[in-house]
Formats: sequence, structure tokens, C-alpha cells
Amino acid sequence: WYQRRVRGELTKMKPELSEEKLTALQGNAKTEVSSYAAMLQKQCDAVQESCAAALAPSIKRISAVVAASTTSEDRFSNLMVYRLPERGKDDSIQLRAVFEELEEAPVVKEIVRLGKPVDKSSARPLKVTLQDKDAVRRVLARGSRLKDSSTFGRMFLTPDRILEEREERRRVVQLLKEKREAESGKTFRIRGSTVVEVTLSE
Repeated sequence: WYQRRVRGELTKMKPELSEEKLTALQGNAKTEVSSYAAMLQKQCDAVQESCAAALAPSIKRISAVVAASTTSEDRFSNLMVYRLPERGKDDSIQLRAVFEELEEAPVVKEIVRLGKPVDKSSARPLKVTLQDKDAVRRVLARGSRLKDSSTFGRMFLTPDRILEEREERRRVVQLLKEKREAESGKTFRIRGSTVVEVTLSE
């Protein structure tokens, strides 16, 4: 548009200009238009880069949420087993004994030790994938029985939580400990993400 306007103005002036001057003016106008177009392109590129940089954190957060939502569905079929002694290929045998203690017989699809071995005195967490989330729910519902077991009394089971959920769980557990120490005559339990006082009949 700008170039067309300049060309039109020069055309009006043509009778008053020599051919040489007209050619020079056209050349100058072309150079100016090119410079103006380059400046506009540079500004557009800068705006695009600025927008991309501004949107990058939001896009990253959205991607993380989508990924977490997707993997969350997969985690519903997992449970975590802590403090089960490491005995190489005997993990499946030990796990079967744990389930027998809980009077459950779920179908185990996968067993994986998480992390690198440290020493024989500490056992890595065990991620166990069962056939479905209902099987996980049943096993976890009976998990508290392990504390009365002479064989598996040190073990405990939890859902497969993401980092944020684990941090929140640690916070609530710490709050539970503080409540029990401060009010030893009362009974407290964790309900969801809060600590509540309960009676012995609950």
C-alpha cells in the first residue's frame, strides 16, 4: 500500500521532473519502502518472539497437567510396597505371601523395584501393577492389617502418588504426629487430606 501511494505521488509529479530525477526519486522511494518493510518485519518477529516467550510457561504447565491426568489413570492400577526385603527373584513370592496375609489374591501384572540399590539393609520401594483399580482399592483397604503381622509388621502399602501428592501426604502425616503428641488423650485419624478427631467406635 505504501509503495503504491509513493508511486502514485511520483506519477503526478512526472511532468515537472526530468527522467533522470524521476528515476533517482523512484530508486530512493524503493529503498525507503524496503527499509520500512524490513522494520515492520523485524517488529513483527519481535512481537512473535515476545508472545512465544510469554506463553511458554503456560504451555508447559498445561502440558504437565495433561500428562499428569493421563498417567493418573494408569497409576490407579498401581500400589506401592515399602520395606519389603530385597531378595532378587523372590519379590513375587514375597508379594504373594503379603497378599495371603491380607486374604487377597489379585492378579499381578508387573513388579518393579524403584531406584538404584543402595545397601542390603535398605529395601527399595516396590511398584506393583494389579489387574484394575478395584483390586488396588481392596488391597489397600486391608493394608493396615500388616502392622499386626509377625512377618510383615514393618511393611506398609500406599497408592501410587505423584510428587505433589507424596509431599501433601507427608505434610498430613506430620500434622497427625503433632496432634497425637499435643493431645495424647484423644484419637486422631487421617481422612482425605485432613486430620480429624475420632471416637474409638468409629
